[in-house]
Amino acid sequence: MGAVDANFRPAATPLNPIQAMKERFVDAHLADAQKAANRLNIPVENILALSALEWGWGRSSFAAQGNNYFGIHYPAPYATGYIQAKRGPAKVATFASYADSLKSFVALSGSLVQGKSDPEAFAAALQNSGKFGMNPDTGAKVPTYVSGVAGTIRGLRAIVERRTL
Repeated sequence: MGAVDANFRPAATPLNPIQAMKERFVDAHLADAQKAANRLNIPVENILALSALEWGWGRSSFAAQGNNYFGIHYPAPYATGYIQAKRGPAKVATFASYADSLKSFVALSGSLVQGKSDPEAFAAALQNSGKFGMNPDTGAKVPTYVSGVAGTIRGLRAIVERRTL
């Protein structure tokens, strides 16, 4: 075997686990999110970022057990049932798929974000509705909600762009 060239660089660097998780999330939900984004006249990454953040990139129990990626309470359009929330009397809707959860979000909250392509305006509209970005214990606005959603939207743009070239 010959000596290893010190200037050798692999053709592609492996993804770190967080980036890989984000890539998988986008791959799994891009087609459904694009349909809703087109209908609402917003960038697809707005939908993807919201659903990713609301339910921990699909790892929360509500997403894993009930395909609820938007924090939708029961009763709701397209819901198949509900899961009792651990805190409080809330019933969290369950859905047959991410697509059904998204259709329910569009039916219930789509008018709030219709045409809001700016990440901050999109997130602020959701929070100002009182349905998103609220502290469940106090009902107060979470101060970092708008900047967090906007930052995630911007972070997903590169992933989405690589898939839509």
